[in-house]
Amino acid sequence: MRLKESLVRNIVFPLIDIASRQSVLRYLDLYEKSQWWNLEKLERMQEKKLRALIRHAWNNVPYYRRMFKTADLKPEEIKNVEDLENIPILTHENVKQYLDDLVAVNIPMRSMGRVQTGGTTGHPLLLYKDKNELSSSMASLYRGWRWSGYKIGEKMAQIWGAPTVASKYKLLRKRLRRLATRNILIGAWNLGHKNIEDAIRRLNKEKPTFLRGYTSPIYLFAKFIDQEGINLEFDLTGISTTAEPLLGFQRETIEKAFRCEVFDQYGCGEVNSMGFECKEHNGLHIPIERVYIEFLDEKDYSPVSEGKTGRIVVTSLDNYGMPLIRYDTEDLGIRRDGYCSCGSKLPLMDSILGRTIDMIRLPNGNVLFGGFFVIALEDMDWIAKYDIIQFQVIQQTRDHIVLKIQSERTPSGQGLRSFIDLVQRYVGDDVVFEIEFVHEIPVSASGKRRYIISEVDPQFS
Repeated sequence: MRLKESLVRNIVFPLIDIASRQSVLRYLDLYEKSQWWNLEKLERMQEKKLRALIRHAWNNVPYYRRMFKTADLKPEEIKNVEDLENIPILTHENVKQYLDDLVAVNIPMRSMGRVQTGGTTGHPLLLYKDKNELSSSMASLYRGWRWSGYKIGEKMAQIWGAPTVASKYKLLRKRLRRLATRNILIGAWNLGHKNIEDAIRRLNKEKPTFLRGYTSPIYLFAKFIDQEGINLEFDLTGISTTAEPLLGFQRETIEKAFRCEVFDQYGCGEVNSMGFECKEHNGLHIPIERVYIEFLDEKDYSPVSEGKTGRIVVTSLDNYGMPLIRYDTEDLGIRRDGYCSCGSKLPLMDSILGRTIDMIRLPNGNVLFGGFFVIALEDMDWIAKYDIIQFQVIQQTRDHIVLKIQSERTPSGQGLRSFIDLVQRYVGDDVVFEIEFVHEIPVSASGKRRYIISEVDPQFS
């Protein structure tokens, strides 16, 4: 191990764990071992965690105590994952309506992280995660990245969403952490020719060994590199994509441009790390040490057979601060049969559907990743402040974007102008950006709700 990598792995990361009062490295050490356990041992661990979580929820979480009584259930009746079907599904609407009652009364709020997620269908949520959940999900993420070729301490580049609004203190803290952990941030907003060229020059100078980020922006980089015949002066061990499904043509283009393998990843803001590809590319490994995933019928929530598409319903086994038991992610996936040839007995899943995020193409030639609007709503704290139920962005032409919001409350005129000014800085003055507060946002003809809809010709210009 090189000196810088060793310093980050053995000194910087342990110090970050101590400062944040987390246990990422402890969980990572466990997960590096448990990935090779046989299925029986993995399931014993999973079910032990489940029973402990159910007892905790009964004793300390008002929502679940009330729900168990209504369903005439006792915590000791949930002995294994098969018994979970007796517990009602937890929906987005349940979380919004009963947020306070879903928080454990025996865990101080100040010790938990507040999370705002825009979701993948335009259903924003506010929720809380305790230190164990934050540590466990990060450890699972690091293990998944290692399968993709990354080792803690190596230089990583991220094509990611930079904050749209943040204090100087927060920006400085994030910048220092990136420096300490050898992370390079490439903004995923406004990806025009010049910005991509500048980013590639920076990457050639910094020479990262690993790349991660949103699928569509990475694909955009790869197309540009291929079309312009750009020479990359660095070698990557792997690329990890997330936020959207990785389609076959995208994988092919990215691997050709960056001269390395691409690895898909699945997670959601509510639970985070839930599926990772390994070197065999036989589907996504489910980290059952920390989650239990069910694949259920879209209409009646009955189990679907392996190989059939079902709603992804997840139980997070480590979040005692705000337990999510049988939470409907609103994503669709497929449970795969058998085991991966890599030797791990972690179950496999395939085909995360319903998460495609359109790109917003602007008159100046720049491209804005649709996830920008999720980050903007979170950074301006609109999700919690105005109790947003759902939202949708529609771009009918390059110079006209409408943000539709269904919410319980609406901002003042000044608040509205502040948000419009923020977005205008990114889309440019030659784009008309409007916000409409509506009573309902209908689903599409297919029955799905897309939160970013761009009707602009996707031809890259």
